[in-house]
Amino acid sequence: MRGNVVNGPTPIMSTMLSAVAGQRVSPRVSLVLEAESDAPGCEVLCTALEYIACAGADPNRRSSFASQLASTLRVGFHPSGAEQVMKKVLAAVAHAVIRNSVVMMLAVGMALAQAPASATGSRQTMAVQPLAPKVLIVVAHPDDEACFAATVYEITHNLGGVVDQLVITNGEGGYRYSLLAEPVYGVALTDEEVGRATLPEIRKRELLEAGKILGIANHFFLDERDVRNTQDIDEVLNQHWRPGVVLPEVERRIASGHYDFVFTLFPSPETHGGHKAATITALNAVEQMAEPRPVVLGCQDAQSGAPEPGWVGFASAQHPFQVEPQVLVTDRAVKFGFKDALDYQIIVNWVIAAHKSQGAFQMDMNRADREEFVVLESAAADEADRAKDDDVRAQKLFHALAEQAAHPKTAAVSVP
Repeated sequence: MRGNVVNGPTPIMSTMLSAVAGQRVSPRVSLVLEAESDAPGCEVLCTALEYIACAGADPNRRSSFASQLASTLRVGFHPSGAEQVMKKVLAAVAHAVIRNSVVMMLAVGMALAQAPASATGSRQTMAVQPLAPKVLIVVAHPDDEACFAATVYEITHNLGGVVDQLVITNGEGGYRYSLLAEPVYGVALTDEEVGRATLPEIRKRELLEAGKILGIANHFFLDERDVRNTQDIDEVLNQHWRPGVVLPEVERRIASGHYDFVFTLFPSPETHGGHKAATITALNAVEQMAEPRPVVLGCQDAQSGAPEPGWVGFASAQHPFQVEPQVLVTDRAVKFGFKDALDYQIIVNWVIAAHKSQGAFQMDMNRADREEFVVLESAAADEADRAKDDDVRAQKLFHALAEQAAHPKTAAVSVP
């Protein structure tokens, strides 16, 4: 069983069927549950019904069944899936008292799933994303990963997750900001011809260095041209990038990687056309996939005390998408270590410093203390249920990150 999705009869299902065999629960209910056994949340319904069936016959077993109900509310509990099965179960239950009991038990189960841990540890903690989420970063340029550097570091180090990165362009357009890096690399990088010829390899090396800091497992480079700074997404898609190349490659990479999340930059009206194009490409690639699909998250950084970033995406009839309202936050300023002297801003600054060829980019050090994300969805009319599910999955991930943020984990270091 992966998450809380039932694959065939479980012990709870078997107990449920035994109760049915003893004529303590309607066989019609059994048929519904057998038909829906793959639905997320079905297991908690089975336990609830077993509780109803057996507690009356044996009051001494009530506490054990209540504990069994709580134990099913682990990672992956899916209330919306349970609700869908619930409708069919209620249709199969004839007795009004049993119907009311089923509703009550489902409500209790959902409440337990939502509740935080108590001080005594007697309640289940809120269901969290499995402690090994798999993430793909899809961005236009080397250095774009800095926007979610703290989040990526926490996923790879604190949660034991895997993060890969796909960079669409070669970053050659950054030659204008490379003056300070000329003595570092011994090349006249601000000469356009020289810069465009040499920067792609330099920027890959810089990105690999930043990726080593963040714990990124694999880097994928599409080597599209980084022509110029424009806000026009269609110029990028139709003139800068090779038609028919980028989208299929992103689709292939996402599908083969079996990712839980895709991180992108939020496509605001004023952002670079390449950022918009990368994000829309990722959304379109995910839309072509069969379930289970990864959740697409758009990121902006923010600074405490400054105006909040806007979450209105750029408007385009050719590239519609939806922005979910929930904002999820990684706090770069969480303190830890000896005398709480460290925070994740240090990691972000290391990542920025790795991109030495981008002189102006170095000014972003300590400019923001939060990484904020929203769930992005395609504009399909029937996406309400999927958007709700994506929101829940994203919230679980950030809940897990917040729980571990003050207790960072590092690889073992040998001391000479």
